[in-house]
Amino acid sequence: MLGYHTWQGGDRAVVMLHDWFCDTRSYETIKPYLPPEFTYYFVDVRGYGLSKHLTGAYTAEEIYEDLLDLVDRIALARFHLVTHSMTGLVAQLAAKRLTSRLLSVMATTPTPACGTPGMVENLPFFEGACVHDQNAARMIVGFMTSQRYGPAFVDHKVNTWWSCSTPEARLGYLHMFVKSTFASEIAGCETPLTVLTGSQDVDGHKQKDMEATIGTWFPRARFIDLEGSGHYPMQEVPPLFASVLTQHLTGA
Repeated sequence: MLGYHTWQGGDRAVVMLHDWFCDTRSYETIKPYLPPEFTYYFVDVRGYGLSKHLTGAYTAEEIYEDLLDLVDRIALARFHLVTHSMTGLVAQLAAKRLTSRLLSVMATTPTPACGTPGMVENLPFFEGACVHDQNAARMIVGFMTSQRYGPAFVDHKVNTWWSCSTPEARLGYLHMFVKSTFASEIAGCETPLTVLTGSQDVDGHKQKDMEATIGTWFPRARFIDLEGSGHYPMQEVPPLFASVLTQHLTGA
């Protein structure tokens, strides 16, 4: 079973999945601002954090099946699902397949289910960032945040990424979100989906890009652009991200 930790003790469940560049510690900055009427399950996928010891195929389908196993084992009949970046693929799968158990779905700066063809052309660069090239990893953080932060922030992101995960998992999930193509399965999904974007994120992840991809597959998708944030709003603008998440969870 995937490793996880909980926060608060409310009677409604929120399952939180993380991105490629960190385990669920990326959410530590928002914990003081979360509404207490929920219990938050911070879940680490295979090869990351509390699941770092678990190997696998590192695919969206595998994360989805692991998620199902987890919520069944801990007896969550219904829950809110919150994802970030690469696990946005799981949000899209769950919105299509798991409607009866989802109270809501939120995808933060998600990877769309059509893959990322632009990254395929430079795949060796991204593979190097996963395994041996910290300078390449630093460049990725810069891309995803419009080069707005100093070296201490960038170094912290890279050092945390490499320490909280295995090279095999980083590489496997890279190929997952670059090459995943299951848009035809989810096209026309009527499940409401909240999509958060960052105004300072890289091209391909901006609101217009999400509307042109996810927005065409989910006719009931709602898009919220976070001013002043790049790809990591829970770390870049914690109070704003937590406020938007609270409004989403409470229906405010």
